Amino acid sequence: MGSLSFGEILTIVVVILIIFGPDRLPEFARKVGEWIAWGRRSLQEFTDNMQRDYGDDGQSIADLRNEYAATKDEVTRALDTMVNPDPNRSPTPTNSSEDDESESDDG
Repeated sequence: MGSLSFGEILTIVVVILIIFGPDRLPEFARKVGEWIAWGRRSLQEFTDNMQRDYGDDGQSIADLRNEYAATKDEVTRALDTMVNPDPNRSPTPTNSSEDDESESDDG
């Protein structure tokens, strides 16, 4: 989740206060609390169901991400080696200004 600065939180609170007014603010806060509780319960139920259905047989998402990252790094290194087999050689030829000056002195 992204973090909110104090100014952003204050702005949100002021806008909510303006929209709902001080009389309805407790009702709004209670409703938001219910939504958050419902969301947490739903997420916990989903997690429990996934754990029950797949248990130890399936890989965790973190394991899959790590495997994907390792494979991606291997492929990237292989492609870099094919494009630029000599690690000391730059991928594109460079023209130095010294070469240009020496050519102009000869002519």
